[in-house]
Amino acid sequence: MTVLWNFRPCRGILNHKAKETGNRQAGMIHYKDLIIDTEEQRVYRQGEQVHITQTEYRLLMVLLNGAGRVYSRAELLHRVWDVTAPIQTRTVDIHIARLRQKLGLQGEIRSVMRKGYSLKRR
Repeated sequence: MTVLWNFRPCRGILNHKAKETGNRQAGMIHYKDLIIDTEEQRVYRQGEQVHITQTEYRLLMVLLNGAGRVYSRAELLHRVWDVTAPIQTRTVDIHIARLRQKLGLQGEIRSVMRKGYSLKRR
């Protein structure tokens, strides 16, 4: 079976403002020590820009928009990578690990055994 990956940007995710994740200003989302500039699609931690990929950015936005909600790997694959076929992959796990490391979210993005991932509410 061949799986085709579609990496086009999820505009709805990128443009949607996060709910209940912290203070919001025009085009800015504040979460813990992060500032996410949704217009420029840039992330700042403690005032310094953190370089993350477009895929990591989309994943972060999905988690921010559903803070407190548990997302299954399949749902994250669909929302971030637009993959709808049932496949076994560690892609989500690897990208979650990278977000935790780059943004210092080790205690904020939690793994829910046999369910998926969740970002703690502010």
